Amino acid sequence: NSTDYLLLRYQPPVRQQAIVTTCFTGMGTAEKLADLLRDTLSLWMPDIRIIPCDYNGLKANGLNESVIKDYSVIMIFGTMDPQIGKIPFVNVGEAMISECGDNKLYHVLSGFIPEQHMEQVNDQLIKNFSLQRVLDYLTILNPERVLTNVEAFIGSLERFLHTKFPNPVKLLLYVHISCLIERLITKKPVPDYKNRPNFAKKQKKFIKVVKDGFSVIEKMYSVEISTEEIGYIYDIVTAKPATSVFEQEL
Repeated sequence: NSTDYLLLRYQPPVRQQAIVTTCFTGMGTAEKLADLLRDTLSLWMPDIRIIPCDYNGLKANGLNESVIKDYSVIMIFGTMDPQIGKIPFVNVGEAMISECGDNKLYHVLSGFIPEQHMEQVNDQLIKNFSLQRVLDYLTILNPERVLTNVEAFIGSLERFLHTKFPNPVKLLLYVHISCLIERLITKKPVPDYKNRPNFAKKQKKFIKVVKDGFSVIEKMYSVEISTEEIGYIYDIVTAKPATSVFEQEL
């Protein structure tokens, strides 16, 4: 009959998928996190909405919060879990220091992004997050231009060592080397590297690789990296555990 026909024709509207960003310190950080994710995911997930939301509102209203009702939220990304139903929460700090295979962000996004692209997503997220960190440190340099050079330098180190640096090491290198470049330009003194004689004698190949990889930066900014500075880079890439070194630097 006509009623059955109308029922068959009716299809409930499909809600647009979204990621919600939030931070208990306020909307400012939630908006920055949203910008970071948009820049990271736009190439692979162009149709998904990324929406910053007030943490207190999410926590108080739960499944009744308007953004939760209006969108199909695949993930909440932030600094504290508002604990909303079965929507997965990804802590921004853990996403930065966990490797792809152990990363909750990786597991959520792997349902939407082909596996062969997940390493690119991870590297882009690390780079974008590092840019936010570097903005807090640099005073005279353009962070985006610096990070492009630092990215190439890190790639040369990884090729020499036949490895992919874990996220904490990669983050630390981005921030440390960016600040190192500014320190060289402003001619600020380098802290004494206590192991310099032994390091210079035993790590000649590593020193050469760093000098070669750093040569583009040296020419661009008219600076020269010292053995002491190379020693600190060596300590970063060989430190165990990497997470503790990352926290000490930042």
